[in-house]
Formats: sequence, structure tokens, C-alpha cells
Amino acid sequence: MLMDCIATGSTGNCYILAAGQDKLILDCGVRYKDIQAALGFDASCVAGCLVTHEHNDHSKALPDLMRAGIGCYMTKGTAEAKGASGHRLRIVAAGEVFGVGQFVVSPFETQHDAAELVGYLVHHAPTGESLLYATDTFYLRYAFKSVHFILIECNYCRDTAYGRYQGGEMDKALYDRLMTSHMSLENLKEFLKACNLSATRQIILLHMSDGNADEERMVREVRELTGIETAAAAGGMSWELELCPF
Repeated sequence: MLMDCIATGSTGNCYILAAGQDKLILDCGVRYKDIQAALGFDASCVAGCLVTHEHNDHSKALPDLMRAGIGCYMTKGTAEAKGASGHRLRIVAAGEVFGVGQFVVSPFETQHDAAELVGYLVHHAPTGESLLYATDTFYLRYAFKSVHFILIECNYCRDTAYGRYQGGEMDKALYDRLMTSHMSLENLKEFLKACNLSATRQIILLHMSDGNADEERMVREVRELTGIETAAAAGGMSWELELCPF
């Protein structure tokens, strides 16, 4: 599998997962023309788009994708909050497995200030490779096993955010929202401890805060905790997600 990061962070989030002949868009919170460029202006290979929730930094290009004939998958709550409709809309629910091209997808509940958001566990049937995608969630109720690649939010460090709040750089409303809407480094580490990571080959950290994150520290601490190759996502980056030679 190949993962391309078009954008990550509060200004926009969009990733393209390619496996075999199929491509799967994970969130579409950027301009449609940026997605087109990343696809080489050929959308014929796109099996679909998985949308986690209605916030614009994750769904900006949704109307354009649907007009282009791409099936867009989201919960009923997300569709209603976004005002999405049409024959390219695919309603899904947490816990209900569905197929998108050669991908088998399992949505699961996440925790954020949105209508009915989900993360996605994606399995590519021909290769047996699996990927966990979770963003904009301050914790996860579930532990996972036998996941080969993890793309997950690591938005801020608690001590950094608290220091900015105490120093007057962040008001209480924003600080309180951060604590109950986005994944801290500390919560991420607790989540990873709860998972069986014996099959995991790579962890990619997403959606880092501009002012409250420490990329080098986050990558280092996750790598030290898990012993797994870890990287921080940035727009324009690509990763070869391969099981071999393991």
C-alpha cells in the first residue's frame, strides 16, 4: 500500500491510500483541485472517499467529489450536519462492515464535538494489509490487534497546552475544547499500550497543533514506547506501507 498525505492539520486533512488498482480517499478537507492534482487528474481509480465527520477541514471537497461521481461514505449524522445528499452519498454506521472496491471497511465510534463521527479500520483483501485511521478524537474506546499500519491523531502535549493556557496564550474556552476534542500525546500512548501491536509495522502521527505540539518529542516518545517505526505526517509526504520483509 502507498499513502499520500495531501494535507494534515486544522487547515485541512486529506490522505490517499493506494493498494492494487484501487485508491481510497480518507477525508477530503482540502480544495478539490488539490485532490485532482494528487490523483494525476485521473479519478477513475478512486473506489470511494471515507469521511470521518462534517467539519470543513475534513469535508471541504465533498460536494465536488460527489459531482465527480465518487461514492462518499459517512454516517447519517455527518451527512445531515453537512447537508449532503444525492445518489453518490453512502450512509454507514459504526460497527457495520462494508466494501469499497477491494477494501473492506469497519467504522468505529470516535470522540469529538461533531454530530456522529467515526474512524475507519481498512483491510485490503487481496494483500491482507490493514490500516487504522483515527483523527479528531480525544480518546478511543476500543483496543485493536493485528493492524499493520496506524494513522492516528497526535494533536498536542498536555504540558505545552497547559503552559500556554496559564501564560494567557489560550483562553479557557479554547483550552477546554482542546482537552475534550483532540488526541493528546499522553492519551495516544495509553491507547497504544492497550493495543496488541505485534503486527504493526508503522505508526504515522496526524493533525498536530501548530502551537501545542512538539513533533520531535511526539515521534520519539511513541517510537520509544512501541519500538515501531514512527513518523509525523505533513502535506506532500508519501509512505510505502509494506509488510515485507517482515
